[in-house]
Order: sequence, then structure tokens, then C-alpha cells
Amino acid sequence: MSADQRTGEGRLCPSCGRPTLQPRQIEDEFEYGPDDERITVIAHNVPVQVCQNPECGETLYGPEAARVRHQAICAALGLLTSEQIKAL
Repeated sequence: MSADQRTGEGRLCPSCGRPTLQPRQIEDEFEYGPDDERITVIAHNVPVQVCQNPECGETLYGPEAARVRHQAICAALGLLTSEQIKAL
């Protein structure tokens, strides 16, 4: 079965194979940068798919989640985002 496969109950989790993936928006806190200059970044409203199977709990990030995380990194470092650069 493909990880993109859907059933009537929901999207199949690639880890446990159950149709328990549900879309969520999370607050994602992560470390960014080289070891000697790491900073903590908090990204808000990151769209993910979360497995509702209590024995699994897998969280899947896609391209939109990467975009939101990138924007949070830019904000934390005081840099312009790609969208802001294009607007200039």
C-alpha cells in the first residue's frame, strides 16, 4: 500500500498502516544552526498529519510545513523570507 493511499476512514499511516492520519496544526519548537551557534525556533500553525493510533503517534511533515518552518527560521534570525524578497 502507498503512503498516499486513502480509505473511507482516513489516510493510511506509513508507519503502522492504519487509516488513522488526521490533519493538525501544531506549534513546532526545534533547534537550528551549527552546534556552537544553535538557536531555538518556534514555528506556529505548522500543518502536519498525525497518526491517532496511540501505539504509533507518527507525525508527518510535508512541503507546506517546511515553508512555515523556514519562515520561522527567517524571523528568528532577522532575515527576509523568500516571499518578502520576491515582493521587493
